[in-house]
Amino acid sequence: MNVKPKVLVTGATGFAGSHLADLLIRRGYPVRVLTRTTSDLRWVPSEAERVIGDVREPESLKYALQDINWVFHFGGLISARNREEFFVVNAAGTRNLFQAFLRHGDDPKLFLLCSSLAAVGPGAEGVMLKESGTPRPVTAYGASKRAGEEALLDVGDNKSDNKWEHQGGPVRKIIVRPPAVYGPRDPSILKFFRWVERGWIPLPAPQNARFSVIHVDDLALGTVLLAEQGLSGTYHLSDGESHSWLDLGERVASQLHVRARHLPIPFWISATAALGGELWGRLRHHPPLISRDKVRELRGISWVCSIEKARSEAGYQPSRMISEGLKTTIAWYRDSGWL
Repeated sequence: MNVKPKVLVTGATGFAGSHLADLLIRRGYPVRVLTRTTSDLRWVPSEAERVIGDVREPESLKYALQDINWVFHFGGLISARNREEFFVVNAAGTRNLFQAFLRHGDDPKLFLLCSSLAAVGPGAEGVMLKESGTPRPVTAYGASKRAGEEALLDVGDNKSDNKWEHQGGPVRKIIVRPPAVYGPRDPSILKFFRWVERGWIPLPAPQNARFSVIHVDDLALGTVLLAEQGLSGTYHLSDGESHSWLDLGERVASQLHVRARHLPIPFWISATAALGGELWGRLRHHPPLISRDKVRELRGISWVCSIEKARSEAGYQPSRMISEGLKTTIAWYRDSGWL
């Protein structure tokens, strides 16, 4: 009888991590999810075991990792009040979790980190971002995700490193770098959909800017595929296509059955709004709704990534192309009363 590895999922209280936990359970994996006392548990599968812990506090992770063979680290900050907060969670938190896994896991076999294409930074026009390229993140978020990758890769995990010696030998390490992720339960792209529903297509980037996207179902499936294939290394995952804000907006308008006007947003307006948002966030001690970092990220000419490595090594093939993906997302938004 082939016994499935026992899996810990972080970030399962959020958008992408909850879809991953759902898929793992459907595939027969015993799943434990890491939560905090303040976590919203509405997306956590009822079949998953829930434990309290915080990657910022290494001692809190001991029980969460007992009996665990695989870790899928999808937790992290996508917005923060300052650069330090990003690094405490996305970089130091990744190191804390991996070291705790080596100490307390049951024959640790796999640690998979969901990073971000932001860790790489944008490319030149017409250039696809590949795993072999040199990362040049342009935001604090991207830099913190890259630092998390480096923290994972820097920690010794084999028997020649006495500090982290364990019985099972080296732990496989996989880093997944998705671009913009969308789908049911996503609160981020919802703002764009609502603008289109009101009759406007916001265009926050230069006309020639292109980017990749991935439906959350493909991210979850690609992640599990990489784990089950026994691979190690860094992989980009997307729907394999190149998109623009105008194309995306017009597709959403068509799905919503509305006529929408184009709304180009000059850089100075975005930057001014972002500065105001940051100042307001500081006054309220909350992350800003939009930051100057985010504006710089949106102005990147090419956020298009190649998925050839995942295709050739793991047989990854995206199944949720943009038209179907938007259709299912909008249907979920409407059923849930978000649109």
